[in-house]
Amino acid sequence: MARRVLILMTLPFPRPCLLGGVVMGRAALKQIDQIRNAAQKIARGDLTERLPVHPKRRNEFDEIAIELNLTLDRINALMKGMREVTDNVAHDLRSPLNRLRTRLEVALLDHRQLLPCQNILNESVEDLQGILSTFNTLLSISQAEAGIQRIPFSPQDLSALCRDMGELYEASAEEEGLGLLTDCPTPLRVLGNRDLLAQALSNLLDNAIKYTPRGGRITLSTVKLDAWAELRLCDTGIGIPQDQYTHVFQRFVRLDTARNLPGNGLGLAQVLATITAHRGEIHLSDHHPGLCVQILLPLIPTEQ
Repeated sequence: MARRVLILMTLPFPRPCLLGGVVMGRAALKQIDQIRNAAQKIARGDLTERLPVHPKRRNEFDEIAIELNLTLDRINALMKGMREVTDNVAHDLRSPLNRLRTRLEVALLDHRQLLPCQNILNESVEDLQGILSTFNTLLSISQAEAGIQRIPFSPQDLSALCRDMGELYEASAEEEGLGLLTDCPTPLRVLGNRDLLAQALSNLLDNAIKYTPRGGRITLSTVKLDAWAELRLCDTGIGIPQDQYTHVFQRFVRLDTARNLPGNGLGLAQVLATITAHRGEIHLSDHHPGLCVQILLPLIPTEQ
């Protein structure tokens, strides 16, 4: 080993090059040690730890560290979301499960009276359907967020879908004394899953009808914006405070104005998960009065 070092030292390399190589080698070893220490903390369960990134220098190690840190941020956010969902599920399902148990206990005590038992069982079935709906929605959100595409995507005409959904909800809007206007004339082809997109739009229309007072107006429109297909749903309802725009997309979130209305607080969370899975964007804005929901989905390249 010593002989090799002496041979290298006698080679005609400029001394500054040798010194620079030594310095760079030491810096790389130091960075590797820092990455190893951070990785050990992460392996022990500390998901708040991040790999070190030099504020000025951007070598290959820094680029890898940046990508891994982004992945860790995503994992940490998902873990936090799982904890919140667990707490919220336990809270929201406690009441219907207790009601279900009480009704079944009453049915067992009054087994000789057929009619009261039928009423109790019917109410219990309704509670069970609500619980199953909550779990199915949670599963759908989780699959969309995880990028699980069990149903393949295919070219879809977003405008045609909007026209179909507008026609489907027109009667419901009229029953509530609302006007529903659909303006989706131009074909806009996007890559997606029709069932998922229809469910997302259904959630938005349900909310618009639910939170718009009688005599109000709902408009559903589509238009091409550069490389995007824009879907816009606006109403003249009670709206959402601007400081709550981000908050309402979280699971089980219900604003004070919606506490007395039916729902589980998962509708907008499911919409966000679906649009994100389609590599799209969703934005909220004030309609004065009411709310506007803007959805942007990438057009199929041949349509751009």
